[in-house]
Amino acid sequence: MGDLGDHHSDANPFTPDFGQVPPVMVGRDGVMRELLTSWATGPRDPGFTSLLLGPRGTGKTALMGALAETARQSGWIIVSVKANTRGLSDRIAEELDAINRTLQSESQSGRITGVQVMGSGVQWTPPPDARTQPIRHRLARLADCAAEHGTGILLAVDEVHGSDPEEMRGLCSDVQQITKEDGRGLAFLAAGLGDFQYRLMSDLKMTFLQRCAWQEIGRLAPEDVVRGLRVPIEDAGGQIDHDALESAADAAPMLPFHLQMVGRKAWQMAPAPMRPVSRWALTEALRLSEPEMERRVYEPVWHGLPESCQIALAVLANQDGNCDRRALAQRLGISRKAFNGTMRRLEAGGHISQDTYEVRGTGLIPGQIVERMARRDMVDGEEAAYAGSWGDAPQDRCGKQMQRVPGRCVLTEGHAGRCRSRL
Repeated sequence: MGDLGDHHSDANPFTPDFGQVPPVMVGRDGVMRELLTSWATGPRDPGFTSLLLGPRGTGKTALMGALAETARQSGWIIVSVKANTRGLSDRIAEELDAINRTLQSESQSGRITGVQVMGSGVQWTPPPDARTQPIRHRLARLADCAAEHGTGILLAVDEVHGSDPEEMRGLCSDVQQITKEDGRGLAFLAAGLGDFQYRLMSDLKMTFLQRCAWQEIGRLAPEDVVRGLRVPIEDAGGQIDHDALESAADAAPMLPFHLQMVGRKAWQMAPAPMRPVSRWALTEALRLSEPEMERRVYEPVWHGLPESCQIALAVLANQDGNCDRRALAQRLGISRKAFNGTMRRLEAGGHISQDTYEVRGTGLIPGQIVERMARRDMVDGEEAAYAGSWGDAPQDRCGKQMQRVPGRCVLTEGHAGRCRSRL
């Protein structure tokens, strides 16, 4: 890099950016161990094809990167693509072209390839260039070539929640044929937002993904937050006070992205490594990280929810995170089917937990931020409707019997206009 004058790197070990693998992957040991064991076992293991689900900011992309690197170091060929825009097959083809060119170049030069099998280099002849063949045939051929050398292929597909349904169905059909029916060594790992499972289960043509093993990840426990701060700071030559670690534990559970942001700001506030990270520096880092968390995580999540989900979260925030299930249904004023769908979507997205009688908010989006975003998003004429939905007492319903459809009017008593059976 060029001369930047007096500016210099402070060796800050934290990486608050989406997709960056953190210096220490905390709270994910169990998931990593289970997936790596499944891939080592082979296609007959249910986890050989898996779906990684979690809310925004839980580190799905970073976890996929760490898993892919571990597999690569064990000799696997990695085909990594994103599915959030059209052209998924073209991107897979481009990855296969690049892999083929690399293997051909290394084979022709007589050099040991970068592929490592059980820690030792191995030279192998790649499959012939077959760019005109369908993706299914190219993946199958590459898997056969890898199998001859005791290794396998990992197809890692990120942001599957944004995929084109037809493209994803086609890819799933190919993977199912290669892996589950033919028994070839093509492992499959797709990552998406937690509420993708709600949409997935309603798609009768996505049976392959429905049968994949599901790995769900969420926020980090206090002990993981403490380790995620302490180890990188100490490894980078700094120190963190015990009081600061206690403050971090009190702030947990925390999203991995939030942890990286807090760690980076605390390092700067100290400043480390010249001085230890104190409780004051950690507290300031927590305070300063909130606006950025709201902009980069909470707002995108909030605006991705349908209105019924937003109102339900606003009700829960107003009720300190807990609400009687029947009372919540009355506040939303929607049909039983719509209410159950709303609850399932919020639960799949990690926003609530529920049982027969009670709905509890998880705080994935902090309550005060939910209330602020709900009020900010109101337009003229909506405030009264929101207030009626999440005020202190539910309003009485009209309840008039509908004439053309079964059911009664769900609008509030004294409403204007015609009756409606649902909102």
